[in-house]
Amino acid sequence: MALFANRLMPCLLTSPFLSFLFSSSFGFLALYRSTTTLLSRLLHDPSSNSLLRLTMHGENRAGHSSHHQPAQGQPQPPQTAKLIIRPQASPPTHPVAWFVAAFCTLLWVAIILGGLAVLIIYLVFRPRNPRLEISSVTLNGAYIDVGTLNADLTILANFSNPNEKVYVSFSYMQLDLYYQGTMIATQAVEPFEEGRGESVLRTVHMISSQVPLPGKVADALRGGKMGEGLSLELVGSFRTRLDLGSWLHYTYWLHGRCDIFVGGPPNGALQSSRCTTKH
Repeated sequence: MALFANRLMPCLLTSPFLSFLFSSSFGFLALYRSTTTLLSRLLHDPSSNSLLRLTMHGENRAGHSSHHQPAQGQPQPPQTAKLIIRPQASPPTHPVAWFVAAFCTLLWVAIILGGLAVLIIYLVFRPRNPRLEISSVTLNGAYIDVGTLNADLTILANFSNPNEKVYVSFSYMQLDLYYQGTMIATQAVEPFEEGRGESVLRTVHMISSQVPLPGKVADALRGGKMGEGLSLELVGSFRTRLDLGSWLHYTYWLHGRCDIFVGGPPNGALQSSRCTTKH
């Protein structure tokens, strides 16, 4: 059950899962019914289930003695048609039909029970993704040297756990810093754990050393744009584990992205930031 929940839990972190769960259940039920109906039609031909024979009311009277026949000149009774239905015994059900029907039944029951179990876990724990936010940024220094960028940046990142019943742990964390689509620095963060509703601050020191920039970008920075401030992008990848009690754990990759605008060096401070965290 833990493995089943571990595979379906990503769907629970998004609202469309609830509608998908019920639609898939009815879909599998319809598939099961249509499959068994088709097999029944193929293995049991309805045209051979009964034999229709049409006989005349007086057809068996030809061998009787002549005194049973009406005298000449007397009107004969009208002949009536009789429809006789003689059902035939149905052939035994093929073992393949039993196997397919049992397999479809077990598959449908397993999906329904597994979906209900995961839904109950979701309703009890209400798991949500941890969030990445930027508390402060300081641009200690930056300059352009022959088309390459050299910069020193200090970031104070805030990792928060919004869950009230779930513990969170990060086993691998990496932050990449981009400027105009070019990665200018990367830094790993030490693993840590968070309690329920807890927030943890981590200081990340980013250093860019002789990072080549496109010609127009380097010329713009050399022309004085750096003094006006820099628009940076911070991208993070985190190996995250949610502890749903002591018996169920769910591990997945979490991706964060922050758009940062920081003032010009030296001692450029954070002007604005906007972060999103997605599974």
